[in-house]
Amino acid sequence: MARLVSEIAWVASKPPPSAELQERYQRFGFANLRVSSKIPENWYCLLRNVQGAAALPAIQSGKLKHMLRESSHGAWAYYIDFESRMLETWGGEDTRLDRVTFENMIMDGADEYVARVNRNLAKVTEDDEEEEEEQEEDSEEEEGEEGEGGEEN
Repeated sequence: MARLVSEIAWVASKPPPSAELQERYQRFGFANLRVSSKIPENWYCLLRNVQGAAALPAIQSGKLKHMLRESSHGAWAYYIDFESRMLETWGGEDTRLDRVTFENMIMDGADEYVARVNRNLAKVTEDDEEEEEEQEEDSEEEEGEEGEGGEEN
């Protein structure tokens, strides 16, 4: 599986997929032409049905050779390192929510992993809200100081 994953071509939205790839991936059932621009020339539409966990069987079968490098359609990322036997879950592009070995995932169970990710997400969200409040307070204090300083002669 590690070899198959390493062979994946990571694509951006442009250039569009070739006509051959469009036909192939539609034949495999990877496309969903009811989303976004609704055309197979759009990588997001062409690969819509093999996002997330659905990609793994398609990769393992050797049918899926391309994946989107990035997407504005979601805020989650899962990184599976088969060599280190680790799973990472990310929220957004710079917030790692959890990292677990395959062995611990099996021992703890998927439900516990999901609960831990949700707890970590709630904590990150709470921390972000507190930071925003502090920035607003600092900004208000600075505006008040500028107003007071302007009145002095």
